[in-house]
Amino acid sequence: MTFRPKHLPYQEALSLVAERQKIENGRANPLALAIIEGALTIEVCGEDGKWAKPERLPSVWFPNPLIGNYQAPGQGQVAHTSVRVATADVDRLWPSAPAPAPGAAAPQNDKFKDARGSKADPRWESILIEAARFMYAKQEAGSQTDLIAHIRQWLNDPGESISDTAMKDHLRPLWQEFKKIDGN
Repeated sequence: MTFRPKHLPYQEALSLVAERQKIENGRANPLALAIIEGALTIEVCGEDGKWAKPERLPSVWFPNPLIGNYQAPGQGQVAHTSVRVATADVDRLWPSAPAPAPGAAAPQNDKFKDARGSKADPRWESILIEAARFMYAKQEAGSQTDLIAHIRQWLNDPGESISDTAMKDHLRPLWQEFKKIDGN
């Protein structure tokens, strides 16, 4: 079991919520709204160095990186380094993704699968570019068999790593478009 602190510094809580919610730079982070609505317990470090719940909600101040080092919070503002958030509240409002069970298969991303479910070959983009270059250079689509033979020669592949069926499946849409242009 890993150590989880009772409280997170404000900046770390912001980063954690952004990561869990997949928030990109420039988008509003819901942490501040949760604080305003009272859904999160915050503590502020006083001048005596002790952490306590504030009587009223403070305005959290961040330094402007464009101004330089000589900055300080204004009246009624609290530096973000003096604010912390209850870890339990962050976990309750923005739970982390559950850890996979031991021995469980990793989730699959269908984006990288071909029609038959096997992992896509990373060479397909280059293969399609070479196929288009070949047909363009010939100024005709030719036969699909000639195209596959050229790609095999270009790949230096005698047919062991990519089957003819897979090759036809991937090249057919491009070949058909060239056939339409070619008029054959």
